[in-house]
Amino acid sequence: MKKKNTLITLPFLLISVLFLTACSSEFFQPIGLNEKTEKQTKKTTTRKSQEETTTSAEDEDSPSEDDKVAKGLPDNASEAKTDKIYATGDAKVYYFRHDDGFEAQIPDFKGYTQEKVKEVLGEPQEIITDSAQIQTKMKENELSNLKDLLKKGDITENQAKAFYTGAGDVAASAQLGTKYVLYSYENGKVLLIFNTDDTKNLYYITPNPEYLYFK
Repeated sequence: MKKKNTLITLPFLLISVLFLTACSSEFFQPIGLNEKTEKQTKKTTTRKSQEETTTSAEDEDSPSEDDKVAKGLPDNASEAKTDKIYATGDAKVYYFRHDDGFEAQIPDFKGYTQEKVKEVLGEPQEIITDSAQIQTKMKENELSNLKDLLKKGDITENQAKAFYTGAGDVAASAQLGTKYVLYSYENGKVLLIFNTDDTKNLYYITPNPEYLYFK
């Protein structure tokens, strides 16, 4: 499973931790402010606590390779069906909480540029490039979207936590100046985030099953 390593700076970590702590919900356990280190690949996030803590009933076993690796997904967008967006590669969505932190992973979307997404989903109702608006959408709107999907049984609790971790990373990066493009569908019920780097690939999408297939 190939992943692109990303260096996480201390300011990014502090903003990310503060954001995720402030946005707790019935399905998302708040992350403590004593967290010190974060190690992240392209779509995999691991956070560990600075202080040792005792194991609680909420702690889970470490994920196995079967928990992390998906089989049967297309390698890129050109090999995928065109009825919706399909996760690519072999990244399986997961969230595991440990006594010293947590780790989470969301899908990759290789080859899903803005043009390709428009071919599949049609024109978005709204396109946003303003960083402040993107932060609000990913902090508040996406939390509501994930709660709704969880209540309807479209996603599991751990999947909701994994995707909200991804949404939090986007919001924190946008606050630090990273530029993104946001597409909105279904009156804001489905949000897509695109990178503005050389790849310009889709980075995040609300896990609505009518718009996204993932494992």
